[in-house]
Amino acid sequence: AAQAGVHLVRLFKDLGANQFILEPITIFEDNNSARISALNNSQSCRTRHIDVRHLYIRDLVRQGRFTVQDCSSEDMRADINTKPLPRLQFAFLRDFLLAPLKQIEEEEKLP
Repeated sequence: AAQAGVHLVRLFKDLGANQFILEPITIFEDNNSARISALNNSQSCRTRHIDVRHLYIRDLVRQGRFTVQDCSSEDMRADINTKPLPRLQFAFLRDFLLAPLKQIEEEEKLP
């Protein structure tokens, strides 16, 4: 997610659309260990085996370009694209993601 965010920021800057870049970029994480690892700059005997390329998010957080926030698994919006979900959770996320489109359709119907 961090690499995709960096690439999108570069794309917007190349297109001259700097007004659409909201830094720091927030990454919502439902894995508590991953969130703590991204926020923690120290290295322990348990984390020393992690390859340096996987610690890229730590550098971005330290630079102030990204923030990492906790998000419950039920509210994780990316799950609708990445894994099979129970019917109720799928319906909740679908309605949440489509709500702006429904609002636009209703505004277009107004005279």
